[in-house]
Amino acid sequence: MKKFLFALIGGIVAFNVSAADFKDGVQYETLNNQASAEPRVTEFFSFYCPACRQFDQVFHISEKIENIVPKEGTYQKYHVSFMGGETGTMLTKAWGIAITLKIEDKIKPLMFDAVQEKHSINSLNDIRDVFIKAGVNEKEFDSLWNSFIIDSLFVKQQKAAEAFNIRGIPAIYVNNKYHVVNQKIATPDEFISVVDFLLRNKS
Repeated sequence: MKKFLFALIGGIVAFNVSAADFKDGVQYETLNNQASAEPRVTEFFSFYCPACRQFDQVFHISEKIENIVPKEGTYQKYHVSFMGGETGTMLTKAWGIAITLKIEDKIKPLMFDAVQEKHSINSLNDIRDVFIKAGVNEKEFDSLWNSFIIDSLFVKQQKAAEAFNIRGIPAIYVNNKYHVVNQKIATPDEFISVVDFLLRNKS
């Protein structure tokens, strides 16, 4: 995680890399999975992860990925529960509410700030307050929190993390078949180029 962050910061000294330079086992690794029928990018993160915050809020990697995924494809960002103990688990469930309400971009900066700067997320009430700040009605939040759809999204995120055997974050998987190797990538632009290359890879 730290290596990737330092690599990106050091990447101010730019260099040109073409798709021909991307190699399996270097910038990415091929998994023993069947490739998805349609283009797909799955990202795993945690609000407790400093590198994830840099990845999303400073280098805007998630936004750039979303812009290159083809219209017929999907881009899904999932929260993991292995950081932050019980609160981290609650944040995974809360992220399901953000997905359902399509307010991920509103919640991310507020929640990253609350968790990593203000250290103000210690309970469900604290999480609810962030959503209220993002414009969500308190009753709507509570209704969703206790709903089947949010419970299902929580389980879906947990199972996805287990399926990919997530051990480090931020983590990006393309077409269910490729894992981007953060430590081998020097700049944000190169990272996006690798993802774009893998989205188009038919092998």
